Amino acid sequence: MKKILLVCAALSLPCFLLFSQEADEPGTGAELTIIPRLDLGAYGPVGKTEEKGGPTLGNSSIYTLFEGNITENLSFSVENHWASFGLTDRKWDGSYVTDLYKYTWHSDWTNWCDWAYLSYSLGNFWVNVGKDMVYLGGFEFDDYDFDVHPQMLSTLWNNFAPYQWQGAFGWTNESENTTLAAQISTSPYGERPFSSGIWNYSAKWVGEYGIFSNIWSFSAIGKGDGEYYPLVCLGQKISITDALAAGIDYWNAVCDWDGYLTKGHSAYASLWYSLGEKFDFQLKGGIEHARWYPGDEAGTQWNIGASAHWFPLRESRDLRVHAAFSRSTISGAYELTAGVMYYLNLHIGK
Repeated sequence: MKKILLVCAALSLPCFLLFSQEADEPGTGAELTIIPRLDLGAYGPVGKTEEKGGPTLGNSSIYTLFEGNITENLSFSVENHWASFGLTDRKWDGSYVTDLYKYTWHSDWTNWCDWAYLSYSLGNFWVNVGKDMVYLGGFEFDDYDFDVHPQMLSTLWNNFAPYQWQGAFGWTNESENTTLAAQISTSPYGERPFSSGIWNYSAKWVGEYGIFSNIWSFSAIGKGDGEYYPLVCLGQKISITDALAAGIDYWNAVCDWDGYLTKGHSAYASLWYSLGEKFDFQLKGGIEHARWYPGDEAGTQWNIGASAHWFPLRESRDLRVHAAFSRSTISGAYELTAGVMYYLNLHIGK
């Protein structure tokens, strides 16, 4: 815990000092966003089971997002996940683990600091150093964690540990519609992020070409003993109109409740619709095929869900009122939640 505190403080403190010294330079400035979210709802079992349902706090949480420019070429981003109050996650043995530390393999490397990295750009090239997301997610991982409804998402999103210490470099073309990048990151399966010597090697292609856009990636996820899992992600999206879009994400894996990748196939399709600036709607459905329990035959599970967002403020979308419903044979439950979230934006410097 102390190691994480020291690293994140080291990344953040120079930023504060530089803003006080360089406030008059063009291109500098920062914004701190505080994001509290409260969900209320209920969940219950799918099918015949002895398990009982009950109330849930959904994705209730407190996050902060601190990002900005130190110079015209050097920027930073820090996301902190301070608290979670939602439904705990079930493990294979029927026990439960708390949301906030479910991505944590060891208690002294906690997940309260999702990412903290510096980015330096030189022309069309850029370099990122620090803690960031492994290249593996497609469009499902493209949204902020505080914005989404986890019960509608894949086992990879819910169970894998995506935030790792890493170094990355990439190139973006002049029209900014194509980005190619490569990354080396620590593996979540190592006993310690750096001393374990277990690494991930990743590459991605992000493109936006007219109505079509994609996030494709390949990652060799280090499992230890020289073994790697070849994780392929193909995310594709089409903007049918200004208000309507559809997309699909595919992975050649599922992720069990203990955070381990399992050979299989996952595919999730989404439909997004915006009714002006005040309402957003999403329909989402997915199937995942794998050997879910040791000794069982491979089988297919499914997950469907829908969400609605309302932004009641006249001049901004800082306040969001939302509702979501899901029904899943993967988790063995349905979940219905409604809630509210607010983005409190504080500007620093220019």
